[in-house]
Amino acid sequence: MHILLHIGQSKTGTSAIQAYLTLNRDRLRQEGILYPTVSIGGMPIDLGSHNWVADSLMGISRYPFFTAEQYFNQFFREASRINAKLMILSGEHFFGGEPRIWDVPNEEEYFSRYRIKIEKLSQYLKGYNVTILVYLRPQIDWLASAISQTIRTEQLIRKKTVYRSDQQFFEMAKPTLRYYTLLNIWVKVLTPKEVIVIPYERDQLYKKNSIADFLYRTGLSHLNSSLANDNLRINRSLSWEYIEVKKILNQQHRNKLDERVVIACLERLSARNGEIIPYRISEELVQKVERFVAFENEQLNKYYLKKKS
Repeated sequence: MHILLHIGQSKTGTSAIQAYLTLNRDRLRQEGILYPTVSIGGMPIDLGSHNWVADSLMGISRYPFFTAEQYFNQFFREASRINAKLMILSGEHFFGGEPRIWDVPNEEEYFSRYRIKIEKLSQYLKGYNVTILVYLRPQIDWLASAISQTIRTEQLIRKKTVYRSDQQFFEMAKPTLRYYTLLNIWVKVLTPKEVIVIPYERDQLYKKNSIADFLYRTGLSHLNSSLANDNLRINRSLSWEYIEVKKILNQQHRNKLDERVVIACLERLSARNGEIIPYRISEELVQKVERFVAFENEQLNKYYLKKKS
């Protein structure tokens, strides 16, 4: 059995791809392709993605509160039962997720913990042919999107303040912008059969569609369906003016119920405006980011993007 490991990154159409794989799980099985889920007492629990699996590698327990060993034991039993020729694992938390940048004191500690996560994953995938697939969004775009998402949901999912300013967030997020360094850890630890790195620019995707591009890159275009022609937009974005409003609102602490109401109201107001204007960082910060990632991107292009498609 071959394993396709779709590791993200976040903000690259991953939710749409995962929704497609989930909705077409039965069709995939007919083709000998397993997009695995788990069961509790014989009752299937649809995870949607494998983010919780990635988190479990670092000892983070979320519903259904399985250990990494329990996840993979079920995955491989199911693969054996249906005689799967391909297993697809997909989760943004493989490339990102744990360790969280706001929980580590410096880059050295971040990369040390990051390596541990991949080393633990490699124990479960040992002996299998693994292909790594990753979409990488230009760092400036990814940073702006990550800032926007953090401002939007911070009080809902975190107990401490993570965002204070764009500059502060950039300084904190620097390890996550070192794409070449991160990929090197994956390659050295996991020793995959193949690494497919795709710059995430929507106009450059196959059919300008994240799902169609994923199927094309993985040799599964024959599975195309009406669902693949719709990008299955899962996550709602707030237009930049409502992100600015949320910055102000975040200065006052709220309980989670009130925070959900605030977010829902902002989403409705933003949707009424029609056009969603993405959040942008300042030109000064753009130049700082460009200087910071210049060498990383030079090496990334040299070693991982040599084959143009």
